[in-house]
Amino acid sequence: MNRRAFTLVELLVVIAIIGLLSTVAVVSLGSSRLQARNAKRLADMKQYVNAFQLAYDANGNSYASGTGSINAGPAAFYGWSGIAANATVDAFFSPYLPNKPVYPTPNPAIAIAGYMYIGGWGGGTSPYGSVVYPAQPILDWTLEGSTNCGFGLIWDQRAAYTECIYLLRNNM
Repeated sequence: MNRRAFTLVELLVVIAIIGLLSTVAVVSLGSSRLQARNAKRLADMKQYVNAFQLAYDANGNSYASGTGSINAGPAAFYGWSGIAANATVDAFFSPYLPNKPVYPTPNPAIAIAGYMYIGGWGGGTSPYGSVVYPAQPILDWTLEGSTNCGFGLIWDQRAAYTECIYLLRNNM
């Protein structure tokens, strides 16, 4: 018997294998996107830390007063009790970071997202590990998923996000 064509079963097996491989690739790509957004957030915060430290030195070893969103993205991405941008805070660090980094669009499952400066933070006990932090100015940001804060400290960690803080005065 001279066989020149594939059987229906052979074609279905090949299609099933291709479907399985494409599913694995799509799942892997989603994880890579999350890691890329978190890497950008950490790089952005490193820029903010450097800008705040330069401004601290230039302003007679003092930080800006007040609290404000330092997020350059749409306000809808920033869910911390509707904290808006603060012109005093922006004026403090903007000479050292003229183009504010934009917070990458977060996963809609994350309730809070963005970058924030808290000038008069009164300190507190972290819900994660019950660590007590002293009163001082901080930078606060969120990462997607349960992850490491890089150069920052974990303030709170949930399945959907990790809230990180950077203690400005302790790290001078």
